[in-house]
Formats: sequence, structure tokens, C-alpha cells
Amino acid sequence: MSLMIGNKKFLLSIMGYVVVYLGITASILLAFSATVPIKSDVDWLLVSLYSLLTAMAFTYFYINDHMAKRFQGRFMALGFLLFYLGWLSLISSLIFAVPQAVMLYTAGVLFVSGYILGALGIMRWSKGYYRDRNNLKRQTRTDELTALNNRRALAHDVGKEQSFAKKSNSHLSLLIVDLDDFKAINDSLGHEVGDRVLVQFSQLLLKYIRATDKAYRWGGEEFVILLPVTALFEAHKVANKIVKKVAEYGFNVGKNEPVRVTASIGVAQWSGDESFLKDTFKRADQALYQAKREGKNSAVAADFKNIRLSN
Repeated sequence: MSLMIGNKKFLLSIMGYVVVYLGITASILLAFSATVPIKSDVDWLLVSLYSLLTAMAFTYFYINDHMAKRFQGRFMALGFLLFYLGWLSLISSLIFAVPQAVMLYTAGVLFVSGYILGALGIMRWSKGYYRDRNNLKRQTRTDELTALNNRRALAHDVGKEQSFAKKSNSHLSLLIVDLDDFKAINDSLGHEVGDRVLVQFSQLLLKYIRATDKAYRWGGEEFVILLPVTALFEAHKVANKIVKKVAEYGFNVGKNEPVRVTASIGVAQWSGDESFLKDTFKRADQALYQAKREGKNSAVAADFKNIRLSN
């Protein structure tokens, strides 16, 4: 039903523009015929060619005017409308005994004005297109709740960071961060409170990592941090700082008392010859579970043999 209604509106829209096209064209030609005589040697072949160009210009005017919102305004549409009027002026100069120079000058002004408006329209459309594309790209790479990067962004960024680490002969480390006993917060205080904690925790993470580091929401209350140009020891220090700051922080969720949360973190360094998303992640995840088993609220760093480093 909605498709039929949409098709009906589309057909009515086309018919409306056709009526406008025929009305303007007929009005201008009739106005000339009522005031000046028709030439005796009309080149009807050239008139037919210009008429085709006139119809094409108006067709492009319709397309652009119909999609004016997507094209960031009506500049392109107005440009094609001026092209249409310019071709119509040339047709009039071929059919009617009017001063040739005047009609050519008029057509030239219309064409130049049309080009200017068309160029402005293309510039605005390009700007809007790239803005929309970047917004869409950002939306597909961003977690809706926390505004951190998401899993898709992580999969994309890992390859770039691995390539950089190899070229620069530098280190690349990973933190897997999990909020301790987060389910209890959702169960006792509600998911809305839990969401507020996640948002504030995300902001806290960004505060205590470098600008070159990247934070991601992996899922639920689990987060991932990529640390470029960072070896295992330095990454473990960053993890311990995050654990300390989270434990000290009172999450303001609109209650009388701030909510207290702790975090456990697993740390691993990419070896350079292993799969980051498989092997490095597995070692960091094992280190995270070791931190959970040993009482939570701590950071465990796994070397390539999964041996814990002291705090």
C-alpha cells in the first residue's frame, strides 16, 4: 500500500514538473510570437537540437530540485534551470526576428550564471557527501552508549598498529579491562544506573590513557585498550594506574551515595609473530581471569609464557 502511494506521489511530481516545463516554454514562445514576426529562414534542425538540450536541462533541473535536500540546497537545480532558460533564449533567437546580439548576450549571461550556481551546488553537495560519509563511518565504528570505538573499529585499527609496529620496530600492547561484579549493579540498581556507570567509566579511561592510545568497548562491561609503542612493563604500569583510579572514583548516578566500582585488567604484549586478535587476546584474557581469581581489583600482565609480573 505504501509503495503504491509512493509511486503515485512520484508520478504526480513528474507530471507537475512537465506541466511547469510546457507552461514556461509555451508562455515565452507565445509572448515572442505576439510581439515579433517569425523568421522566413528558420533552421528547424538546429531548433530541434536546441529543444532537446532545453528538455535535458529542465530534466536535470527536476532531478536536482527533487533531491535538493540531499544535494545540500537548490544551487545545482537553479543552475540547470538557468541552462534551460539559456537554451530557450537561443531557440527564440532562431525562430523569431529579434536582435541576435541581445538574445546571444542574454543566453550567455544565463549560461554563465548557471555554471556559477552549478559549481556552488557541486561544492555544497561534495561537502555534504563527505560529511555524511564520515558520520556514517563514525557511527559504524562507535559504540552508541559510551561513544568509544567498537569491535569493528578495533579489527580495523589492529592491522594499522601492527603494520606501524613492524615498520618502526616498536612494541604494541593490549589491555582487556573488565568491571568487577557489574551484574550486581544492574540487578540491584537497575540497568539505567549501570549504563551511567559505563559512560562515566569510559570517560575515566580516556582521561588516564595517552592521546595515541585507543579505547574500545568490547561488549557489556568489558573494554579493550591498544597501547602503541608500549612494551609489557609500561603497559602494566598503565593498567595499575587505571585500577587505582577506578577504585578511588565515585560514580555519580543520581543517588545519594556515589557508586563504587573496581576493575580487573589483563595485559599482554604482541610478540610480532602471532595473531593479535587470536593469540595476544587469548593471553590478555587469561591474565584477566587470573586477576579475577586472585581477588579482582588488580592488573595481571602475561609474558609470552603467561607468567605474572609483580605489581
